[in-house]
Amino acid sequence: MRYPIAILTFALGLLLSCKDDDKPTTGNNPANNEHTNVQVGYGFIDVNGQKAYVNSMFPVSATEQLRLRTNRMYLSNIALRRADGTWWKESNSYHLMEMPGRGIADPVFTLSRVPAGSYTAISFGFGVDSTMNRSVDKKGDLDPANGMAWDWNTGYRFLVMEGADQSDTAVVWHIGEAINYRIKQETFAQPWEVKVPAGSQASKLVATIDISKFLNGPVQLTLADYRNVMFNRTATAKCADNIIAAISIKPAP
Repeated sequence: MRYPIAILTFALGLLLSCKDDDKPTTGNNPANNEHTNVQVGYGFIDVNGQKAYVNSMFPVSATEQLRLRTNRMYLSNIALRRADGTWWKESNSYHLMEMPGRGIADPVFTLSRVPAGSYTAISFGFGVDSTMNRSVDKKGDLDPANGMAWDWNTGYRFLVMEGADQSDTAVVWHIGEAINYRIKQETFAQPWEVKVPAGSQASKLVATIDISKFLNGPVQLTLADYRNVMFNRTATAKCADNIIAAISIKPAP
């Protein structure tokens, strides 16, 4: 009877020794299940790549200038692609970004519980997706008290950009509706490491909104043709194409 007992003891020891190696893995974050919060700083820049603020003046065409007094927009559905090709997706991912006044610290928002590991790309949306855009009874950045809900329709304005030209004639761009929701994916120049704790610069992201790219491409938004954009779906679609092209999110340098 000694041999069966010895065999059983050996088999049990082998099973226990392999237990830790057999744990299921998710993406590139195997067994430690470590998470951290990642800060995303964001800012608006002008044609020269300099920081832009409320009441900054921007060239639109050879004869047109635009002074922005309000610039607010929604960034949503942020996702990060791991080195193994799987994606981490932020839950309840809706962030209201606003151009700050001069002298105010650069604004930030936080991605909560990002798994530690290596990431190679990011995906994000401009606006509020159709699932959340059906009502305005939400909280946080989707709270109607933030002034982004339509007064005349159900849902949210994705972009509120208001100002005046060089003669102080009003310019208004209000973009919304599901047809104008846009998604963009960017690949990082090199793998970005999220570390725990997130005390290093490597665990931060920077979102940049280039106003000159919004005004000049893919479609040039001359004030002669796009002074008041709100209800014309052709015009709002072109503005949506321009704003998603103007937004970029990269690891902090």
